Amino acid sequence: LGTALVITAGCAPHNTLAKRLLGVRPMVWIGGLSYSIYLWHWPLIVFSRTLWPDIRLRHLVIVAVLSVILAWATKHAVEDPVRFSKSLSASPWRAIVAGLTMMSLTLVSAALVWRTVPSLDAPNETVGATALIADPSASTWQVTDKPEKAINGSAPVYPPPALATDDIPSYYNDDCQVQVGDAQVNRNCSYGDPNGDRVLAMLGDSKAGQWMSAFDEIAKREGMRLDLYLKSACPFSYAASGEPECSQFAHNVTQVLKEPDRKPDLIVTSTMRAENAEQVDGITSALSDIADLGSPIVILDDTQWPATAPVYECMVENPDNYSRCAYPREPSKASAGLKKIAEQGNHTFVTLSDWICPEKTASACPVAIGGTTIWRQGTHITDSYARSLTPILHRMLSQAVLTTTPVKEITPDVPPK
Repeated sequence: LGTALVITAGCAPHNTLAKRLLGVRPMVWIGGLSYSIYLWHWPLIVFSRTLWPDIRLRHLVIVAVLSVILAWATKHAVEDPVRFSKSLSASPWRAIVAGLTMMSLTLVSAALVWRTVPSLDAPNETVGATALIADPSASTWQVTDKPEKAINGSAPVYPPPALATDDIPSYYNDDCQVQVGDAQVNRNCSYGDPNGDRVLAMLGDSKAGQWMSAFDEIAKREGMRLDLYLKSACPFSYAASGEPECSQFAHNVTQVLKEPDRKPDLIVTSTMRAENAEQVDGITSALSDIADLGSPIVILDDTQWPATAPVYECMVENPDNYSRCAYPREPSKASAGLKKIAEQGNHTFVTLSDWICPEKTASACPVAIGGTTIWRQGTHITDSYARSLTPILHRMLSQAVLTTTPVKEITPDVPPK
């Protein structure tokens, strides 16, 4: 539109300040290079920021100067020789064929590059954690004695490590993770079986929310409605520390859970914030406040905290040797606190740690199992790996008589994405 307006306006007859400024020789020189500069500067900026994430402004100025130098070189070595070629200008057909040939080469090159771009289109087979099951027909599933057979030491895996941070539960896109600064309960975040006569409630922060897809599938199979009460960076706790609205959000959730149509038949919670006495007491107090609902409460253990961070970046840099990205086997800093909360309140404590970092492996934990990338940002597992844990988690709940599906009817089939 700007170009069209300039053309429509034509040549300004007046000796304006803009005309005098743009008419000086340095500006005319830059104008002659402008299209070449346009082609050069953006990829240089993108690549420099990718290679050096902490690049400073002064370095970007150097990149800008470099784009001008490269623009001058390519204008004289490539652009002008083609534009002013006597051979091409002598024959319109020759010029057209040359143009079409260049365009075709560009399109082919772009198509080849496009084919290398990773995609989140789920493959047919990503068994994830179920590859660790020693005997699928056994009444109790155990991790195989040879877990190394299920561990992936190189690409390809799903999700592609470069896209691991995009492999998240659907509730994020549904605005069902209450953000920092907000303490209001979102009543429109129900999943599972919308017509279910029983209710499963999930409480906590994003470390609880990482299991949403697994519980969504379990709720569907159990004929339960799944209600989410998740808030970013906030455990279900009455503790005064942390974000000021966390305690208020927990109180608001408690009031909602006590409403007749929101009363849960099963409650699940988890968090990464149960490291000290104040946090443990805050969660214990909040859970005690809803204990009179008579609903069983499941405390889901927090996942490990990989020391190699971010894991997915390490995998991108080492596609042929994921063992370089392995991390020491250490429990989450919140694990002991969560177990204490479960013991004090007589709640069910569930841990899936051995299905993420099998104890029968070497001292280091793998980063991909059963063709599935385990970690995304921070200490969160990918949605794909959480999905692969669905049948394992479902069996644990059924064995604890918290769900109704018979254990032997729960097969190691991973729910589709």
